[in-house]
Amino acid sequence: MTLQLLLLLGAVLAAPAEIPPTTPAPDPAALIKQISADVERIRGLEFKKPVPMQVVGDEATRNHALQRLQDLQAKDAFDNELEVYRVLRLVPEGNVMESVLGALEEQVGGFYDPGKKTFFLLNDMPSSMQPALIAHELTHALEDQYYDLDARLRASTKDEDLSFAVSAVHEGSATLVMTMYAAEALSSGKMKQEDFTSFAQTEAGRGDKLAALPAVLYRQLIGTYVLGTNFITRGKGPFGDKFPVADMKRLYKNGPTSSEQILHPERYWQWRDKPQQVALGEAGKLLGEGWTRAANGTFGELTLAVLAGASTPNSFATAWAVGSSGWTNAAATGWGGDHWELWKRGDERAVLLNTLWDNAKEAQEFETALGAGPTFAFRRKGRAIAVVAGIPADGTEALLDALLRAAAGGK
Repeated sequence: MTLQLLLLLGAVLAAPAEIPPTTPAPDPAALIKQISADVERIRGLEFKKPVPMQVVGDEATRNHALQRLQDLQAKDAFDNELEVYRVLRLVPEGNVMESVLGALEEQVGGFYDPGKKTFFLLNDMPSSMQPALIAHELTHALEDQYYDLDARLRASTKDEDLSFAVSAVHEGSATLVMTMYAAEALSSGKMKQEDFTSFAQTEAGRGDKLAALPAVLYRQLIGTYVLGTNFITRGKGPFGDKFPVADMKRLYKNGPTSSEQILHPERYWQWRDKPQQVALGEAGKLLGEGWTRAANGTFGELTLAVLAGASTPNSFATAWAVGSSGWTNAAATGWGGDHWELWKRGDERAVLLNTLWDNAKEAQEFETALGAGPTFAFRRKGRAIAVVAGIPADGTEALLDALLRAAAGGK
């Protein structure tokens, strides 16, 4: 499922904008050949074959995003995900999809399509920023030739938290290569600091549409880049002088499986804090006649942190500066596993959620951070917390009991 699939395996944050270039406009085809050699050297892999390139406009980007969303997830999955967020008060009513597409159009300067094995460059991408963008997308193309990125994404689409972790590996790797390439280009004079300064003043550089997205969506779109890079470098930032080739082999062979591991790199690199399977049992049947289960999935720490009141970085600079700690809080840390279900009856919607925490203390911290409401109820027992949202809270006692029994291994 997951919104990060909309990033098309890495349409790097760079973009359509009219800015005065401070370097001569390069020939994109020539850049592809030149930068391919740099990417090979930095990444420690060689291309098995050249990567074709096409120049396209904004409309093609929007159409591609929608097509990729349809290809990589089940029908109605994205709409159901948004409905879950609405019930949980994480996104507002209205056309949220249009806001997401608007943010993508603001930000996307190019993308690599694993299905067509082709790199697409937007026709209004500032020439001064093309080299960094191409380095990012060529990293996706290179890794796709070895690891079949689409197959990895398809295998994770039924679990949005796993999908985030998979995407964070893809985007973190490409962002790290791009950053190292840009540092070399600045040092050698191939790129100039003025290029980045000018870009920061553009619509894309400011990222107004992106920043206006609800926090839960902003996190999924930006987190794969920032948190993915932080995870790969084990919290040391993207400014090392050598790409971790051996580490990437490990990540592609047996990579992270949760946003918790991405947020807390030590929970992958030092020990494997694996997600626990969480059951809901047959609690949904207690909703009554006419209700049907429409979707189910896993939130993970990244999304539950929003429910627990964690702040979200509101700019690119802040996102990099705060590290992973700025994306979560004490109430969301200690996540062990979760599972949710979306139920529908006519225009009615209900969300059932079970969460497990590492211990009762961690569960209590999450419980304290939640706020009850007329259509939002929860209850804790030990290290398990059950949540029922979308229906009158004063009628949820039996549902909460049933969810907690299921969390404890009962029926």
